[in-house]
Amino acid sequence: MNVALAAMSLAMCGGCGDDSASDESASSPDESALRRAADDFAFAVSSGDIAFLCEHLAGEARRQQGCGTDAADLGPFLRLGIRKAGDIRFVRVDRSTAIARFPDFRAPADASRAPTLIFERIGDEWKVTEIRAG
Repeated sequence: MNVALAAMSLAMCGGCGDDSASDESASSPDESALRRAADDFAFAVSSGDIAFLCEHLAGEARRQQGCGTDAADLGPFLRLGIRKAGDIRFVRVDRSTAIARFPDFRAPADASRAPTLIFERIGDEWKVTEIRAG
């Protein structure tokens, strides 16, 4: 991972528990696009807008949520875990993939059980391609 990506990774995850994250790195366009994708995803979940959510999904995540079918649904797993944009925290970011976690409504204080979102860059956009239970 090069220095710019390392800085972006730290910025995206809020220092990943380290309060000494550097303020020197400016927000890159890619970092902004990834954060915007996460915020849009969180908004779609918190507002219950399945059509908007499906716009931000690809691959297995799209199938899991039933996008494009009459069975499309958020389900309690997402609705109870993501209530606002800040609930999605990035833990790893590289050029084409980012891993984020959000609180597990069954055990919100247990980070080891935190569900995972896998974001992948598809063209110029970041989309959630996998949603994994903690």
